[in-house]
This record gives sequence, structure tokens and C-alpha cells, in this order.
Amino acid sequence: MSMLHLKELESLTLDRLVRAHRDVLSFAVASAAQIQTLPWKRQETGIRLKGVVQPAWPFLIRFKEIEIIRIMGWAEGGGSFITSQVKEVDYERGLVFTRSGSFYSAEWAENEPDISTVMAFAAFFWIQSPELAAYCDVPKAFSEYSLLAQIARSLSSFAIFMASKNGGKYRRRPQSGQRFQ
Repeated sequence: MSMLHLKELESLTLDRLVRAHRDVLSFAVASAAQIQTLPWKRQETGIRLKGVVQPAWPFLIRFKEIEIIRIMGWAEGGGSFITSQVKEVDYERGLVFTRSGSFYSAEWAENEPDISTVMAFAAFFWIQSPELAAYCDVPKAFSEYSLLAQIARSLSSFAIFMASKNGGKYRRRPQSGQRFQ
């Protein structure tokens, strides 16, 4: 696996993440025409959304002859987010139905994904497909990006736990579904 140099980082795009065996694997932002190959078939009303992805990019992942689309972006709470494989899309209304059976609202981005989104995607790909990522020389440094975020969340949870044992001297705003005394 080759190193990623600072100059490469400045111009890193989704397409440039795959640096070897590009005939086997490629990444791209799916076009509207490609997304519309997954037509909305749902008739039900009152769909319960699992989340809102904003901005949202439809990422096309090609592996040999297989093509899948996943939605990558930022969740309402501010963290990077990726869906499972997209099965149906109502592009005009921004509704997405995934392989896992979840519904999402997608606020489509009109620009190319920024470097933080590309880095987060590389981290997700390394977590889900480490052998293929290594074979195709996807930069691994980004898996540490994800690891650092996980460590930060763990330390925050540990601080809250310790504060509860320490007379509650550490206070944090409750998040939805949680109550802190």
C-alpha cells in the first residue's frame, strides 16, 4: 500500500480513492439518470423516516460487473453517515428506501463531495471491506479518522459515567431519548 502525500490529499476525489486495480473497483457520484434506474414502487403513506441525510450524495460503487448505490452524507446530528444499498428512490421528493428496510429523506447535494465526506467514505469502506480496500490501494490513513471519532465518543461516555459516580460534577445536555440527572 502506497502512502498518500499531502499534494494528493488537496485534490483527492471519490474517483481517486481507488489507486490500484481500477478495473475491479471504482467509486463515483451517481448521475440522476443512474439513480432513476431505481424507481419508487411504494404506495403507502405516512412513511416513518429513519433519518435525514443532508447534504446527500448518491455514491455509485462498481465491483467487477456489480453496481450498487449508497447514500453518503451528514446526518441530522452532524456525523458522517452512509446508508445500506439503495433499492428505490423518489428523486424529486428526496425519499430513499434501502436494502435494510429503512426510509431516509435525502437533501441532494448539488456539488461534488468535499474532502471530509471523501475521507469518511474511505473510512467506512475500510471498515466494511478491508481486504478489497487493501487490494485496490484505498488510502488507509482514513480508517484512523473513523477510529479517532470512535475514541472521542467512548471518552465522552466514560466521562459521563465517571461523573455519575463522582456526584454529578460533569454535566452534559441530554440528547433525544436520554435523560441525565
